[in-house]
Amino acid sequence: MKNSRLIRIIQISFLFLLISTSSFSQSDPSNFNKYTLAADQITKKALTEKTGYKLLQELCDIGPRLSGSENSLRAIYWAEEKLKSFGVDKVWLQPVMVPHWERGSVETAVIVYDKNISEKSLSILSLGGSIATPENGITANVIEVKNFTELEKEKMK
Repeated sequence: MKNSRLIRIIQISFLFLLISTSSFSQSDPSNFNKYTLAADQITKKALTEKTGYKLLQELCDIGPRLSGSENSLRAIYWAEEKLKSFGVDKVWLQPVMVPHWERGSVETAVIVYDKNISEKSLSILSLGGSIATPENGITANVIEVKNFTELEKEKMK
């Protein structure tokens, strides 16, 4: 059942692609059968050959592709070369501005004073796009909340 559903999804996607092109929408309705046959052939090939899986593995082997990262560029050039190797007649890259962020050096966080804890190290992680910690670090009061309800209550104080 999963295979037949996948086949139908691929066929419908292919037909939507064809319908969205002006040449198909203005063509003779008898061409519909020709395009259905083409969609069936593409679907059969996709399910019997492992080319798609091999390509997906190659792309995944490049690794995580954070916007603007070296791996992102490697994936773009990989895709360009693959398309050319398949004989696609027009392959080009377009310049685009993307945000670029790199994680800085590993930092630490320490609870320096608490009623029950003294000098406890914490595991921390910066998120993409965050600013760097000043050279002398940051000292601030911290509160623990266990859920969004507690957070809302703290905001109201």
